Amino acid sequence: MQTSARSYNPAADPAVRRTMIGATDGAAIIGVSSWRTAVDVYLEIIGAKLPEDIDSQEQIIIGRLLEDDVAQMYEQETGRTLVPSSGTQRHPVHDFIACHPDYHVHGETGLVECKTAGISAPQSRDARMEWGAEGSDQIPRQYLVQCHHQMLVTGARWVDLAALIGGRGLVIHRVERDEEFLTWYEGELVKFWREHIERRVPPEPRTVGDCSILYRQDSGTTVQGTPDTLLHWRELLACRARAKAAEADAEVHEIAIKAFMGDAAVLEIDGQVAATWKSDKQGRIDTAALKRAHPDIAAQFTKAPSRRFLPKEAK
Repeated sequence: MQTSARSYNPAADPAVRRTMIGATDGAAIIGVSSWRTAVDVYLEIIGAKLPEDIDSQEQIIIGRLLEDDVAQMYEQETGRTLVPSSGTQRHPVHDFIACHPDYHVHGETGLVECKTAGISAPQSRDARMEWGAEGSDQIPRQYLVQCHHQMLVTGARWVDLAALIGGRGLVIHRVERDEEFLTWYEGELVKFWREHIERRVPPEPRTVGDCSILYRQDSGTTVQGTPDTLLHWRELLACRARAKAAEADAEVHEIAIKAFMGDAAVLEIDGQVAATWKSDKQGRIDTAALKRAHPDIAAQFTKAPSRRFLPKEAK
């Protein structure tokens, strides 16, 4: 096997990025990504937003450093020979659907995707539950979509996801080609490209963060609400009232615990750490004093104003 080291990232080239929906974009487009939305993908492709810089994140660094090792472990486990992907591959009909697989399997119509999980820090229970029995296709949904995206582009019949998981070692999950899902999935990607990228119309926001990105500044105008808006407004006020009541109840318990702890830093119950209340040894910048003493310096490090959303109570 030739080494790969994941040095090639087509999405890092803005000119290439504007021509493609990549394998990690699909999960965001159909709403199953844990860290991106369709709005993020839209803004990145049209060049209005840079892709998030994740190269310095510890789990990404570890994944890249161990990719060749995971691939070699896969070869030893299966007896197959892997060939690193040589570049971006595009769908034979819709060339805006593209991918860059980790490895092709020599002499077979399969691909191998290498992952690491729980290496730098233990996985949460929810994260562990996303990984099923070895050999099954029970893997995190965004990886499942990524594998199908690669099969859609390359015509591969299966993808083996080789994952090095902390506490488990190497596990191999086989994802078989699902024609029914691929037909639907391809339609969703084509619709996204035609309706949003080509027309420059952003997709509907799915998160509060999407709203903040799409509508950064107000226009100073007033808009009249619809019956649907009225319903959402009433429900929002009711939710906030319930949250406020719960917060007040929580404060009662917090006061009691803090009063019991006094100047103690740690509270233990039944031999386990139940709470910590430690002093901030680093201190914080007094921004008000900084603005008074050095307004020019403060201005250099002041973020652009953001919009504050304040629903009003009914009169």
